[in-house]
Amino acid sequence: MINQILTVFMGVFAVIGIMTALYAATESIGRARRKREIPTEVVMFVSASDRDSAEGAVREYASRLCSGLCGIRAGALSVVISGEGDAREYFETREILSKLERDISIIKVYTESDYIKHIKSGA
Repeated sequence: MINQILTVFMGVFAVIGIMTALYAATESIGRARRKREIPTEVVMFVSASDRDSAEGAVREYASRLCSGLCGIRAGALSVVISGEGDAREYFETREILSKLERDISIIKVYTESDYIKHIKSGA
């Protein structure tokens, strides 16, 4: 008797799980196909002293923005390198992110002053 009750419960929860998975899959596909009318730019600030983790973080955000998994599809990911740290760290961080900028089309790397000019120009 208990085996039959457990089998019924497992069957009900299995059906609920399958329906939930199908719903989530169709929603994510639908969101990915919908196009945004308003161009979206996401800004990410990276410290020059965090050059070791900067590439991984920027890559992760870019992939999420391109796929639409974070809820929005951005047309641009602006990465602003802040001046914290010494000149060598700043240069190395800039080089790493510039190579990443050439690989991933939505990434644009700015210095703090260049980003201020970008905002003022409205581009």
